[in-house]
Amino acid sequence: MVEELARRGHELHIVTAENHIGNIGNCKIDVIKSSLLNNEFFNLLRIKVLTWLGFSAYNSHFIWRFRVIQHIKALLHNWHPDWIYCRSTPIDACLVGVILHKMYRLPTIQHFSDPLPGPSCTSVRVRRRFIKQTQIIMSESELVSYPTEEMANYIKSLINYDYSKRIHILPDVIDGKQTYYHHDTHKYNNPVVLAYMGSIYGTRNPIPLFQSIELLKTIGINCILRIYSTPPKNVRTPSYVHYMGYTTDVQNALLAADVLVDLDGDDSLPVFVSSKLKDYLIVARPILSISPENSPARKLVRNIPTVQTTINDRDRIASAIQAILLTEYSEGDYQKRFLLAQQFTPKAVIDKLLSIIDTIPIVYE
Repeated sequence: MVEELARRGHELHIVTAENHIGNIGNCKIDVIKSSLLNNEFFNLLRIKVLTWLGFSAYNSHFIWRFRVIQHIKALLHNWHPDWIYCRSTPIDACLVGVILHKMYRLPTIQHFSDPLPGPSCTSVRVRRRFIKQTQIIMSESELVSYPTEEMANYIKSLINYDYSKRIHILPDVIDGKQTYYHHDTHKYNNPVVLAYMGSIYGTRNPIPLFQSIELLKTIGINCILRIYSTPPKNVRTPSYVHYMGYTTDVQNALLAADVLVDLDGDDSLPVFVSSKLKDYLIVARPILSISPENSPARKLVRNIPTVQTTINDRDRIASAIQAILLTEYSEGDYQKRFLLAQQFTPKAVIDKLLSIIDTIPIVYE
């Protein structure tokens, strides 16, 4: 998004904890690091204090927020932006936006890649706290966006109706530098390489996937699974599962695989489309989407021939992998995916964001 806005001539000033995008023309980037928060004792103290005060301890780096606010206050002496854009997670960014909105009455956009609270949150106390935080954030924003309709409707069911009028759907963005990959004559490896780009946490259960690989081995189909993250706690790592760590070379990692795996959480109320699934759409490899029956991920790819969808069931996952390996996909099949992915390009998302902004009356000067 940053590159696309800068390309269109918009003046941008980004304040962040880490610079992942490098130098971009017409865009100033200030990095405010939060290395102090890596100290385990300080983190323990921070969590206890915040819990005692009744605030969420999740991602609440209040010293970092204080430093960012002081930095932005200095910037605003000589610069008056038209909008403040905040993105969560982490929630710290949104809380900074709330404070700046209160102080300067600048129009504010809050984008949540993940909802707070998530549907899998079972603690009544934590849910109440997150709902209160969400309502505070919405009360100090002109526009609040979520990447799926299911997520937006879920949040609307939790909050005050007046605030829900500020909610819009704005997809997360895929890598703008690679919006089309030509179909190639890739032949499956032996063993077959499955790749999963993401972490194993929460309700994402890799065990049925592991078991499906063992089942396929009994009928002569050998597979290995490359997971591009670090091993989760309390999950046994079979010999055919290789944790590759996090990578910035996503394109080559995916092109080296035979099948791209999207593993959703088994939530009773699914609201997510994982960012990795959108990235997979522009790579000419078949996709195995392991997701709940009523998930927005299923809705997104339901008419795409290069995608097999299934649920957390060993036999069905194994059958889906078999179906992929027995199917010969054409360039036309992949073209349908590439066309679907265009709605997630930086150009498409920025066009939608600016069209939404045009409909919002600004009362602050």
